[in-house]
Parts: sequence; structure tokens; C-alpha cells
Amino acid sequence: MVVGLYKKVSKECLEGIGIWEKEWKGSIKLEIVDTLGRDVDVLWIHNTTKIAIDDLKDWVEKGGKLLLTMKAVELIEHLKSEEKISKEKEKVSLDSMKRDIRGFQSYDNHPIFKDLHGGTYIVSLDALDDKAYSYVYLGQDAEVIGVDKRYISILPERKLVWGYRLKKGYILCIGAYIFWEKYHENPWKDYFSIFFRNVFEYLKNPVEAPVWPHGKFMFERGKFPCPDFEFHIPNTLSSCDLKISSTKNDEFILPGERAVVIGREKGRIEEVWIHPVKVLKEMKMRIDGARTEKLVKETIIRPEYVEILGDNFRYYVMTSLRDPAVYFHIDFLDDDVHLLDIDFSIPFRIMWPFDENYLHRVLIDTRENVVSVMDWKERYQAFYIFSEKPVERKMVTRDKKIYLHLRFPVKNSITLAVVGKMREDLAVDRILDLEYQNKALKRFFEDVLKRVDVKTDDKILEESLKWAKIGLSRFLVRTPGLGKGLVAGYGKSLSGWFEGRPGYAWYFGRDSEWVSLALLDLGDFQAVKDNLLLLMKYQGPDGKIYHELTTSGSVHYDASDSTPLFILTFARYVKYTGDVNFAKRYWNSLMKAIEYVSSTDKNDDGLVENERVGHGWIEGGKIGVSHTTSYTNAIWIKALEEIIEVGNFLGKDMRKQREILKRARKAFERFWDPEKRYYCVGLDGSGKKIPYETVLPSVGMMLNVIPENRREKMLEDFASNEFTTDWGVRLVKESSEVFDPRGYHEGSVWPLFTGWVSLAEYESWRSINGYVHMMSNALDYRNWTKGYISEVLHGKVYKPAGICPFQAWSQSMVVQPFVEGMLGYKPDVLKKRVNLNLRIPSNINRLRVSSLPFSTGSVSVIYEREGENVLVMILKKYDESITLKVSVGIPLLSEVKSVFVCGGDTEFSCYEKGDRKVVEIPEQILKDSLTLHLRLKNFSDVKPPMCVPKPFSKSRGTRIVRFIKEGEKLKVIYEGKIPPEVIGDGIYLVKRDQDNSK
Repeated sequence: MVVGLYKKVSKECLEGIGIWEKEWKGSIKLEIVDTLGRDVDVLWIHNTTKIAIDDLKDWVEKGGKLLLTMKAVELIEHLKSEEKISKEKEKVSLDSMKRDIRGFQSYDNHPIFKDLHGGTYIVSLDALDDKAYSYVYLGQDAEVIGVDKRYISILPERKLVWGYRLKKGYILCIGAYIFWEKYHENPWKDYFSIFFRNVFEYLKNPVEAPVWPHGKFMFERGKFPCPDFEFHIPNTLSSCDLKISSTKNDEFILPGERAVVIGREKGRIEEVWIHPVKVLKEMKMRIDGARTEKLVKETIIRPEYVEILGDNFRYYVMTSLRDPAVYFHIDFLDDDVHLLDIDFSIPFRIMWPFDENYLHRVLIDTRENVVSVMDWKERYQAFYIFSEKPVERKMVTRDKKIYLHLRFPVKNSITLAVVGKMREDLAVDRILDLEYQNKALKRFFEDVLKRVDVKTDDKILEESLKWAKIGLSRFLVRTPGLGKGLVAGYGKSLSGWFEGRPGYAWYFGRDSEWVSLALLDLGDFQAVKDNLLLLMKYQGPDGKIYHELTTSGSVHYDASDSTPLFILTFARYVKYTGDVNFAKRYWNSLMKAIEYVSSTDKNDDGLVENERVGHGWIEGGKIGVSHTTSYTNAIWIKALEEIIEVGNFLGKDMRKQREILKRARKAFERFWDPEKRYYCVGLDGSGKKIPYETVLPSVGMMLNVIPENRREKMLEDFASNEFTTDWGVRLVKESSEVFDPRGYHEGSVWPLFTGWVSLAEYESWRSINGYVHMMSNALDYRNWTKGYISEVLHGKVYKPAGICPFQAWSQSMVVQPFVEGMLGYKPDVLKKRVNLNLRIPSNINRLRVSSLPFSTGSVSVIYEREGENVLVMILKKYDESITLKVSVGIPLLSEVKSVFVCGGDTEFSCYEKGDRKVVEIPEQILKDSLTLHLRLKNFSDVKPPMCVPKPFSKSRGTRIVRFIKEGEKLKVIYEGKIPPEVIGDGIYLVKRDQDNSK
């Protein structure tokens, strides 16, 4: 393709354009022209208006293709005299990472956004001088191709890319963000480069394509195709043996792969989403004139459905496992005819960052038993289907919503189904078959419960793990046209800008990667693989992994940790599964990710950076000011370690990665503060340590990046009341100058942090506090959104303080501390090896764990203690032998009399670590099973001091901070009040503020 660039262009621009042209290696050839007579595919005029207008218009009308960028778009007011544009000076607005990222968003994947997923950033405006300006299109005639895209917002009123069809020719105008002068310095250069390639390819053949509509949002009545729906209702619904009863009115949430319903335990339905559209809001019912909230006596929450009970009715709410459908069914328990009134609104609102006007024109079709709604482009459709004919139906439209009132005389039962579709074929034969849908749910959850199946005399732990596994299984979402992956959390949308945000029910990079580590522990390899494929599908051209991908199709790359976490997850997936074919097939995507992270070490000091890259963990606030963070660099080091192992197995040349790892390990020392004995949260641009003490070093500990001999002070603090509450761990100390108990990143409690600390404690053999922190997470399922764990809790009072009452990584931080922490289970299928570090607390005497995943097989562990005898059995279901490394933690005061393996006396080593004495046996070959028998003397220990909080209570502050062995006695440093029944013989207590030991 030959592009003629009009000669009136600065030297600096030409240098940038020349670099870009070379990147495309001859596929696009640029020629400097001064007349219109040259034989070019596209004429490009940049930043000038000095050209003969009449000749230019005539040339276009005869079939010429014209590109006008920046100041050159002023020519359009001469070429089309009725058109108006506005020149606006841009104001730089910096985020916490000192960036102001800008770009364009299409309406529905216009060709100029090929390989850019419908929209892209192309510049960091902060990198330019203060003379940046834009031209905004104000007319109504042009094809509006791109509007302003900023950080996490889309501004459809700012029309920045538009085009015209003039007889045989075409004019494309780009009025903003085209700054060739600093092309080589642009951090979004790779995206900019692809965008401009697409611009010229499109101009060569400007086909009709989706564009932003003009005019106001409206509703229209009409008729359009509707499937022949038919209900099949079973006499009863079935469920697995797991339920919670409630007489409160908390939220309940039932997600499936395509839909989610959020309601209240007394029967009100807050909203229904069928991704990516909110299709129902605020559904209320009256039975014989009385609101259901007044009639409900009890609500039973099950994994498959919610059952709401009144004196004479049972009301069921259920979401399909795979299909885009939600069901509401009422059974009356008498033979009377009841008058049922149902009121709800239909927002038909697409997910953010698109606004409430995005669907533009919404069509409404009403039939006897069906109301149907569809957007004008026939992309999204929703059906509201009733099993009975309403005797009264009222419908009004206002405030961009449809309001429906329905009245039914009902004898025996009635069902309402909300069904949606998004450019997909509906399985009409099963979508209203509630028996099929119910059985599919039951089978699915029964299979989930079989994974890492736990039986123990600690029944609270056993029940908590069941609910955590159920919860963890509910975040895999499929969106037609996008793919299938893990969303972050569920919650109802709020008013204003948050109307399009159902909690965090869209795809996240970092969230899905943390969650994937726990799913690998459960053996849900397919979910992890699906998510990795989605991450790679939307991987940026520079190799970066997205931070957020909405189910409406908008993607942004705002996190520095999502890419190193992707590398770690990729490596773990291969090591857990042995799926070397996957590793080989997607190795190039992996290497692009490694190259990208390496490139963020801009000052070549060995540390990857956050500034101009994206936030690490902390997204803002007083703490979120780091140039580089210890959190992101710890993940990067661990990711390199594990992917180098995978690369070595595949025979790849990993010398470059080993050198990067060596430098990163050495540079990581700069985060260590020897005076405070803490790893700091990060370094500023001058290399100065950010002074705040946080729990973020726990990530470096759980990943074994931080040396064991430096952990003691931090772990003692994390276990103390400064950080720990009865319901979890705060990010910062309560005494910190930045502490705010409601602060998202400045004092609230996250189950995620609590899980990190638990894993760090287990990895450091501080198993008592590891258990306490794990259970702080596990017990949250009893409150708030029953069965599931909150995203964020208040830092001083036990109550929710976040967006999502049901958060993915909160569920995962019960599973991962149990499998990797308490059991110390670490498989490596590539090496045919399993490490087991059993850190079983003394309140557990019997524990059986079946189906720990090992590739296509499994490993099971049985632990039993009778008095001073400990028996461990390890069994496998796998065709090949496995090398097994086993360590068992026993109380510090215990003595080992003998160790037997499979009945024979064996050598062993024994050493003190954390709050345990560790008994380690030589490596064994596990053929079918292995029995380990420990005969001990003096099994005297401290049982985990659990403080179970009541909703809205304050923390009671029972903490064990440190253990000190003094000959045959054990000194325990504590805070608060320790129940005497948790302390064994030979153990004495000293309050932390009275302890003089170093």
C-alpha cells in the first residue's frame, strides 16, 4: 500500500513516522507528496490546512481516500461547509501511577480497531507538553467511528474519529492524540502502531461498518421473532446435602456461566444480569395484596437454588448453570386461587464503561405470555416468559427503563423465566426445562464437592471448606463473542456511574490469576486453562496482560502485577497438569509477557516498575505512590523461578531469564529495612523507601522470596492486634498514621490479605496462626451473603465495607491456605514429585483428604493421632511412581521416640521451626501407598485460640504472637485473654507488653 504524506509536516513528525514505517517492513510505503496527482492509495494530510480545497474535494469525489489528522481536520469545514468541529485544549489529569492515558473506542468493533478489541489507548497525554489539543466533531452527518477512551471511562459525547462518504471517495478524520513528535517515547507505541496500520488498511477499502449512532435514546414498540418456549416444571427440586437457613433479609446471589440474580432473603429481587446486559431490576411481589417480605418465615440457601418459605407457599429462585436464564417459581400449598401481583423494571442497560444510552434504540414486543426486548442492532435480546396468562398487564417507559405490572390468578403454581441471548442460539428444548436445569446444577456441585474431599473431626473446618469450594466454582463466566474466563466478584449495581457495574462481575487479570492458583489446588484444570486462553486472547500487542475486560467488550491494561501473575499461573498450570503441549503451543505468548515485564525496568536497576506501567497491589491513596513495589517484584521473581523450571523441561534456552532472575534477586534487597526489620511497600522515584509498614511482605514469604531469617518481626506484628482482628488482617497497622478502618487500601480487612498472611505463616511453620487466619476467612460464609465470603470488611467493626458481598479470591483464600498451607501440598508433574509438609493443629485428631490433584490422577492423605502416636497414610491414583518428600509438624515440647515407614524403622531429621518441631524423612518412592508412623513423648501443645465474631461486634483481641523454647518449657507471648483450655502442660504465658526477650 502506498500512502502519500502531504509535505507540510515537521521534521520531528517525519522522524516518528519514519520509525513507524520501518516497523511494518514494507507493507505500507510512505511517499512525501506536494500534489494530488500522484498514484497513491491514501492521501494523508497531518497538522496543516495549507492545501487547495477545490482540488482536494474533486479528487475525493472521484474515488480518492483522504486521511486528515489533528489540525488538518479543520479542512472539513471547507470540504463540507455545514459541518462543525470544536478545538479544545486538553488538560492533563494524572492517576496514581502518574499517567493520563487516552485513546479511542468504537461502537462495535470497527475495522480500524482490528487486533485492538474494539478500542485502544494510543498515548499517555502526561508525556507531552501542555500544548496538547483535540478537535471534537459536533455534527450529525458523519460516521462516528471512535469516541474518547480514558483510563476506565468512555466519553461518547467526545467524537474524535469520524468519516464521510463523498460520492466514490472517503474522508477519515482523527482529531486527537496523534503526536508523532514523541512516537519513540510513547509507552503505548505498540498500540498506536497497530491502530495506524488499521487506519490505512481501512481507507484502502472503506466498507460499511458499525459506527456510533446519532440522536437520543428511545423505546419503540414492534414485532420480532420469538422462540416457541415451553415450560417443564418438576414436582420437586433436588440439591446436594448442603444448606443454610436464615430468618434475616440479607442478600443472596446465584451466578451461572451466563447469568446472575441478586436478591434478598425475604423475596425481593434486586437485579438480573445476562451478560453483558442488566435485564431486570427491583422485582417485588404481592400475594393476595400482601408483600412477600411480610409473609416469609424462613429462607434456605442451597448451592442450586434459594427456597423462600411462607405459611402457604414456597418460592424458588434458580439460575441456569450454562444457559442464559434465571427462574422464579412459586408453589402454593393449598387449593385456593391466589392473586399474585408482580412489578419490576427492565433497564436493558449494558455493562460499563458504556453508558445507559449505548443501546440507543430498544424495541419492545408484547405477546400473551411473553414480553420481549431487543436492541436495534439485534445483538442483545431478553424474554420475560410466564407460565400463566396475566389478567392484567401495564407497561410504561420512563427514565430509560420499562416498568411492568403483571397480575395473575394462581392455583397451585406459577413460573416466571428471564431468558437472554447475545448473538447466540438458545437451547430452546432445555432452557425452560427446570428439571433438566436443576439436575445439571446438582450434578455440577456434587462433582465440585468431590474435589479435595475433606473428612475431619473439625466439623467447622469441614463445612467451611465445602462452601468455599462451592463459591470458588461460581466465577467462570462465558460471554459469546468474548470467551470464557474468571470474573472477580458479584454485587448489585449502584446509582449513577455504577449502574452498569454488578459488583466486579467482569473478567480481571490479577484476580483471576490469584484465584487460578486455588483452582489448581482443587484440580479444576479446565477452568484455569479457559482463563489462561482468555488472558492470552486479549493480551496487548506489547505482551501486557489486561487488568479488566468487561463482558461488554472493553479492555484496559492498568495493572503491573497481572502480567507477572500470568507467568506464574502459566507455570503452575503446566506443573500441576503436565500439559506440555499447552506450554509449547502458547510459549510465544508467554515469552511476550516476560519481555514486557522485563521492559518495565526502565532504569535498568533490576526492579520492575509501576510508574507509567500500572498499580501493583495498592491502586491509590497515600500508600499507592511507589515507583516500584516489593509486592510486584516478589511475584516477578517467583514467576521467573517457576517458568525457568518449565522452560528447562521443554529444552528451551533460558539463559536470558536466569540472568534477569539473578539481577532481580539482588535488587530485591533494596526493599529490606534492617532497622525496622521490614520489607518496605516500595521505593519512590529517587530510590527512597516508602515508610509504611504493611502486610504485603507476606506475599514474598508465601512465595519463599523473602529469606526465612528475616520474617520473625513481620510475622509477629501480623499476628498481633496491630494487624489482626477476629475476622481477618488489615493492610496497615491500626497505629499507622494512614489507618482508616473504612479505607479500601488504608485499614480495612480483606480476606485476600488474611489468606496471604495465613500462607506466609504456614510456609514459615507458624501453623497455629496460619490456622487462625485461615478460619477467620472460612467462617465469614455464615454471615452477610450466606454461603459466601465478602470482598472487604471494616477494620474495627465486623461488617462489610466493600463492593462485592461475594468475591472470588476471598473464597480462594480458604482453599489455598488449607491445601498449600496446612497440608503443604505441592505437586510437580513434570518431575513426578510431590512435597507434603503437614502442619496439622492439635485441635484436629483425624483428617482424611481425598483427591488432591496430580495431573490426571490424585493423591490422598490420612492423618490420625491417638494420644502420642501419629499415623499418616499417603495413597495415590496415578499410573507412574511419584517421588515423595514428607515432613510432619509436631509440638515444640514433643520428643520423637521412633519413626516407621511402611512398618520399618527409618532415619529421620528433626529441627525446630516457627511453632513446630519438624520431623522430616528421606525421600520415598510412592508406588501405591505409604504409611508413616510417629511415636512421640509429651504431646503438649497450644490449640488455636479461635475468636468467632458476631456481626457488628468489635475485635476481642486474643492473639498468640510468639513462641520461645526454654529447655523443657515453652513461653508463649500473647495479647488479650487466652482461654486456659487451649494451653497444654509445660507452657506458660507472658503478655507481649511485659516480655523482655529479644
